[in-house]
Amino acid sequence: MVQLGVEPEVLGTYQRQLVENGHVLIPKIEIEIDGHIRVYSLLSTLTEDDSFSYLKGIQGQFVDRTDEFKLRREREELLEQKIKDRSVIEQKTSELERIANRLAKYLAPQIYKSIFESGTDPETSFKRKN
Repeated sequence: MVQLGVEPEVLGTYQRQLVENGHVLIPKIEIEIDGHIRVYSLLSTLTEDDSFSYLKGIQGQFVDRTDEFKLRREREELLEQKIKDRSVIEQKTSELERIANRLAKYLAPQIYKSIFESGTDPETSFKRKN
């Protein structure tokens, strides 16, 4: 485990949990393979079987979780971007409200209402007449 990069203090904690609980889960072990970081989890169980000598000791299973962690990181980035987008939308909305309120002072109420309350484009709904 030390060769995989697990710190000695953490390894001691896992060894104690293995003795106390009979099993331990290491949720994230980062290993560099060919210049790429891969993420694994390890579930280890303390086994004792008198019938099969190879089942005595610690049995463990590595599970490759690299894709899962990539997806989780992408989801977190998307959530952060969503929060930033929401902030920009709120800022632009308040800016438009401020502009609309300032224009209300200079425009006739009918014109203001036609611009800001109707769903039609003012250029297409009004025509100049002689």
